[in-house]
Amino acid sequence: MRSVLIAITALLIGWNSHAIFTEPEDYRPVAVTVREGDTLEQIAYRLKEKYNDDRDWRYIVFQATVDNQIGEFIYPGQQIIFRVVRKK
Repeated sequence: MRSVLIAITALLIGWNSHAIFTEPEDYRPVAVTVREGDTLEQIAYRLKEKYNDDRDWRYIVFQATVDNQIGEFIYPGQQIIFRVVRKK
């Protein structure tokens, strides 16, 4: 009986952690060409407004930085793919 309870608990914890740590699957990739004077923060704010994405701008910037392997700087003409949340 005890092993059954442990197995059920482990299953529930695993299922709940999956729900907590997985991201929504309704992303739309948006390609942005960097303009002179742009920062990732400014681009994220523009996309948040345009697509009504309610996530924190820092998360959007972090995600784009990881996805595009961006270093310390961005450059005019550089194309960056951002993932914005689709609103239903």
